[in-house]
Amino acid sequence: MSNVADHTALTSFAETPIFGQVLVDDYVRDRRFLAVPTVSLMEATRAADTSSGELADLLRRRVVIKVVDLDAELAVRIGSHIPVTGAQADWPLVAPVVWVARSLDIGVLTSQPRLYNGYGVRVVPVL
Repeated sequence: MSNVADHTALTSFAETPIFGQVLVDDYVRDRRFLAVPTVSLMEATRAADTSSGELADLLRRRVVIKVVDLDAELAVRIGSHIPVTGAQADWPLVAPVVWVARSLDIGVLTSQPRLYNGYGVRVVPVL
């Protein structure tokens, strides 16, 4: 099944490029896709050392990776439809992921499943 990757999953991919490559290869083989909200990509880039370029190389695989750009209209829609549940500081990173997961009926690939408690989305933990 396809999933949406949050910032914690993308950070894991950046810090362990072989893991990210194996996962993407599995998605290619199984004809699945991985949705990536731009805010998740921004946070993963900030949180991990991305100077080596592995994360950028991984995201170039457009057959599998679908970047979800958040324009102003979508940001307003997300802000009005996804309530704050849990830590308010995490909401700007969590809400777009929840929106994509709900909109596409896919799970959330994350290293921190607790972030999605109370949002009613299927969580796929990254170990």
